[in-house]
Amino acid sequence: MKSNAKKGSLLALLYCVLIIVGTFSLVHGWFPQLYRHVFITLGIIVVSLVLIPRFFHSKQFLIALVYAIVVYINYKNGDSYTEGKEILDGLVLASCASMAWYFFTKKDIRAQKFLIIASLIILLVDTVGTFTAYMVQPDIVRSLLYEMQETGNHESLIQFYKAGLVEYDVLHGFPVLIPPLIMWLRSENTQLTWRIVSWISLVAIMLVLYAGEATTPFILAIFAIIMSLLIIKGNHKRSMQRLTVSVVLVTPFLLSNTITSSILSGASKLTAGELQKKIETVQKSIDKKRAEGDIDIRYELYSESVDAFVDSPIVGVNDNTKLGGHSALFDRMGAFGVIGIFPWILFVVVFVRYVYRNIPYYAYDFYNIGLFCFIALMVLKNMSYLYTWFSFMVLLPIMLTLNVDKKKLRVK
Repeated sequence: MKSNAKKGSLLALLYCVLIIVGTFSLVHGWFPQLYRHVFITLGIIVVSLVLIPRFFHSKQFLIALVYAIVVYINYKNGDSYTEGKEILDGLVLASCASMAWYFFTKKDIRAQKFLIIASLIILLVDTVGTFTAYMVQPDIVRSLLYEMQETGNHESLIQFYKAGLVEYDVLHGFPVLIPPLIMWLRSENTQLTWRIVSWISLVAIMLVLYAGEATTPFILAIFAIIMSLLIIKGNHKRSMQRLTVSVVLVTPFLLSNTITSSILSGASKLTAGELQKKIETVQKSIDKKRAEGDIDIRYELYSESVDAFVDSPIVGVNDNTKLGGHSALFDRMGAFGVIGIFPWILFVVVFVRYVYRNIPYYAYDFYNIGLFCFIALMVLKNMSYLYTWFSFMVLLPIMLTLNVDKKKLRVK
């Protein structure tokens, strides 16, 4: 039995290797031929077939399979929205769910710690590389992304990836990691080493989001920090009371256009680049009492996808040009209709219920904050990529359960 467990643990380390290859910009820069998410996710599924064959009889896998079939049928029918994701979308869901299933069923602490540490090291390297590039060119991440989208040339991006520049889609997975990091910091029983890791990781997340000019994830990260500090671990009722009182006290100030505008004006002076522009746009929208600039553009993009869904609510439209392209949720609603969006949403619901059954009670509220950040990203951004799902489905729950075998932790 021990030899089988050891063999399983060693094989589970392949999860870590595959995820490192699939999410680390340095690997993308130096070994671009290895950076194929289809092969990465297929590799994870093959490992899962050996380690946890029962997963492939689970509701999670069957729902992911149904969704994958819908996407592939749309692709075969000429749906331009599915190009590049004809099989990848389903593979990402199934591979991440299988990894979470493994850690929850096998209780492989060694592989769990290895995966968490490896992911946080990647975060640190991404932060150093991105902030170094930011000091030379503040809008480096976005400008390279726009250049690649306009010209189709990846060479400039590849060169910066070699220096550790973070990938833009990876930035959107970082906010969900904040709740467990703060949970560790607020626990009296957390070892000093993990406290240091938590502080470094929190600072790294905020720095890389700022340098990467990822406005929505940056705002969600601030939200996650505030909410995580308000939680009373192990007492859901008191946590909700504290959050409710905070909202009641803050809301009147936010409803005051003068106060909100003044706060945003002060915040814009503390920022720069794209983040500063976004804050100024929000301030102008509040002052003029109508959507301005980027907010107006986003509203139009979201509306295009919703209109596409209304036009064809059952099977969706078969034309990518009718979609706004700025929301993972609304775009899938418009592209696939009820037939496609229902299994996609159902998959998340079934997975979340599975997580609730496997994480300790004191971690529920922290998990809810991570869940909110993930849902907000799916609604507001079109960043439904491997790292976004991996951080939400794997890293968030296994970080929350890292101390599960210790005595119940008390909050300071």
